[in-house]
Amino acid sequence: ISPENLITYIEDNEDFIRGSLLGESFPGILLRIPLEWVEHIGEDKARDIIEAFQRSPHGFVELYSLDRPEGAPDPYGLVTKPLPEALSVPRRTRANTVTLFPVLKGEALPHSKNRRWAGETPVKSIISPFGLNFDQGGVARSMVLGLRLALIAADTSMNEKSEFVMETYRRYRELCLQQGQDEKVFDLTPGDIVNMAQGDERQVIFSLNKLIRLLPIVPYNHQEISLIYERLREVLIRA
Repeated sequence: ISPENLITYIEDNEDFIRGSLLGESFPGILLRIPLEWVEHIGEDKARDIIEAFQRSPHGFVELYSLDRPEGAPDPYGLVTKPLPEALSVPRRTRANTVTLFPVLKGEALPHSKNRRWAGETPVKSIISPFGLNFDQGGVARSMVLGLRLALIAADTSMNEKSEFVMETYRRYRELCLQQGQDEKVFDLTPGDIVNMAQGDERQVIFSLNKLIRLLPIVPYNHQEISLIYERLREVLIRA
């Protein structure tokens, strides 16, 4: 499957990403990135994305590990900016924090007190999953969806019929179908989009598990992966 579908998904969200990083959508947004992805994708590509996201005064990055959720020492020398008080742990919410969360496709996340969550609290951060295996382009998809969910979390007047929610759903569904997901079994709904952004813990986990089951995991070759992340980097820099 061509990477063009994922690249189009990124580019179609460029105006939204620009608004996010210019502070039009969020006064500050924290992107939490697992070291497992850095190890998987390579430190050079990871550094490019982290630096591009942090070019904006409103974009911040924190590294974490599933093995060390309380804060992971960075073996790669990736530079992250000091976090403002507004993004300190006690003040994090789904409206200002997006955690890119590695999963196995089809796994069912348990209640949040289980160790599998690595200390995450699904009502204190948007949880945006990507495949731990064979999903090298997944962080690009996860980042875009997570930022859109954070905006839905920030505006509690939104519901499953809101234009932005419907647009978020339609674009993600289209990407999944383009990347080989069977339309007959695609049961994610606009209501699930709202659940992940605004729901209680039970609702979040219910809808997250549907999302995980439907992850459009596609293996790409080295050249295709480079193209995906170069386009994402360009979009972030233009923002």
